[in-house]
Amino acid sequence: MAYLDMFILLSRYVFVGFMIVFIYISATFVTNVPNKLSIFEKHKTKLQYTCIFFFNLAGYSILIARQEDKLLKIGLLKNGIMFIVVVTLTGWILRITKRSKEIPMYNIILFLANIGIIMLERLNHNEASKQIIWCALGLGLALFLPRLLQVFINHKFRTLYAIAGWLLILTPFLLGEEKNGANNWIMIGSGEGAFGFQPSEMVKILLVLYLASALLTKDGKKLNYRKFIVPMLTAAGYILCLVLQRDLGGGLIFFLTSLTILYVASNSILLYLLGIGSGTMAAMIGYTLFSHVRVRVEAWRDPWKDISGKGYQIVQALFAIGTWGWFGSGLTRGYPEKIPVVTSDFIFAAICEEFGNLFGIGVIFLYLILILYGIRILLDINDDFLLLLGLGIINLIGIQVFLIVGGVIKLIPLTGVTLPFVSYGGSSMLVSIFMIGLLQYVADHMEDKSGSIANSKMVEK
Repeated sequence: MAYLDMFILLSRYVFVGFMIVFIYISATFVTNVPNKLSIFEKHKTKLQYTCIFFFNLAGYSILIARQEDKLLKIGLLKNGIMFIVVVTLTGWILRITKRSKEIPMYNIILFLANIGIIMLERLNHNEASKQIIWCALGLGLALFLPRLLQVFINHKFRTLYAIAGWLLILTPFLLGEEKNGANNWIMIGSGEGAFGFQPSEMVKILLVLYLASALLTKDGKKLNYRKFIVPMLTAAGYILCLVLQRDLGGGLIFFLTSLTILYVASNSILLYLLGIGSGTMAAMIGYTLFSHVRVRVEAWRDPWKDISGKGYQIVQALFAIGTWGWFGSGLTRGYPEKIPVVTSDFIFAAICEEFGNLFGIGVIFLYLILILYGIRILLDINDDFLLLLGLGIINLIGIQVFLIVGGVIKLIPLTGVTLPFVSYGGSSMLVSIFMIGLLQYVADHMEDKSGSIANSKMVEK
């Protein structure tokens, strides 16, 4: 056992090493997003895959060695192999469909997913098993669905997007059940086999599709201010529903994303400031009306005042992050299970505790690279609908990461959202990966469009 402890302590530096190498390789793709991978770039994607493979191998090796139950050892081994199969199949499908340029971005989300799954295996094997399945399903949807249903990715369907969004966002009022304080869950089945999902996760995609359609400029002309009324009222209606369902984090994500799309579509600082002002007033009213909002603000301002009560969750997260330093306690040697709701809301604190704060900073850098990669794709887009759609997707991911990481480290009040690709949650995993697939579709569509325009010009000549 002493040798195993020594191996775990040494593995902390190995995990940080994998993270540094992976970040360096991934960052090189941001400066020049490739339309087609060169031989050198293909080698870099293989290095990404190597990092994922050996990170997975090292993590599962420690987990299996620590486990005394033989059945759980077998389960861990199966899950480790299953995830690598999923990663390998994803790369293979992208290559045979001649979409190898998408591999760098998919490798980033798979590395993030691998970090989350290994931490889930450490905390709850059953949840980790489900997470792998959700990850595989999400990749299946992302790789194929946008292209199979591309006829519906069109600004002409804005009314359909709005209606579908309303149907989903209103469903919890009729069939919803409360979970973690929010009444926005739909549960199917009962007991351990119960399956729950959040309709609001699916509404995220419908929201950006609708706003990208409704706020579309025509022939380069600015839309009249009256044209913004219905889209903004629709978005406000979605947000109000989330607030009434006590999903404050989701409401804030919807608000900030809608405001960003509005600003880019209108190029009006006045509308942006009005949005900020109305959001501030709504937050003040929410603080007055809802007791759980006041509890979260009080826990944020001074969690040490009531360590065993209101501040317990955030205090435990701060202890986890601050106790073991830059390289962490080592996988399986910390106490992340002491943090309430650790597998979803506070998984970032668990990662920092056992993998180290350097590793946690690396996770944040991976999200930053992912967002910059998406922005770099948008710079080449000259179609307003696709531009707003891609912008909405990037904002949804970036804002969600900021809200949950900021809440866990006590930078802002906790909002209780998941960390994309990492936290446990089936609907979150499905929608997050699907959004990446939609973003890649936007890039591919623009390339095809650019190619067809170039060909038509050649014919004219």
